Amino acid sequence: MIRREIPLGKQIHGNIYVHKSYITRMVDKYKLFNGDFWIDAYCKAVALAKISYNDYTILKWNERKQVMSFIYCPNFDASCEPHIESYVTVNLRNGRVSRRRYANNCPIYHHKWLMVEDNYPGFLVSREKMRSILIEKVLKMFPWIDKKMIGYLSYWQNEVVPKLLDERHDRLDASEIDNGRKIDQIAAAHNS
Repeated sequence: MIRREIPLGKQIHGNIYVHKSYITRMVDKYKLFNGDFWIDAYCKAVALAKISYNDYTILKWNERKQVMSFIYCPNFDASCEPHIESYVTVNLRNGRVSRRRYANNCPIYHHKWLMVEDNYPGFLVSREKMRSILIEKVLKMFPWIDKKMIGYLSYWQNEVVPKLLDERHDRLDASEIDNGRKIDQIAAAHNS
């Protein structure tokens, strides 16, 4: 089961991904980023990247490598698996800035609920948690699905989404559940 490894943010391979609306909470509330050092690093990265708050959705931080990325996902709230349209990466050790824009077969994020708090207003977090459970179930049922490729939109849409849709017939449909409460109960039972 997908669980939070840290109180807020998605942690993968030494990187922490967090929605931009929670950046200050990572320092103030959760103490996940090293206070003044991190704030200085963030301000330096923003200046080097010449980026504004509206230019990105997700912040990616790797403290060991001293690399910060500002990732733009225009469909973060609307899509279960939001795609990356573009990003700007800043290496704080050498000041190098790189930019990338995707035209097709862009990377996507799974388990986006890890990047926000449970009361995030952009989407119903409990439904996204249930989707994570469904994804895990499908990946176990179809072990030949290439887990290295599921992070790319075209593979995801062609190879996994049809199986997710088929699998929905065997479970309670999230859209039929009152206010997502039943989903929270199911997710809690699955975590036990």
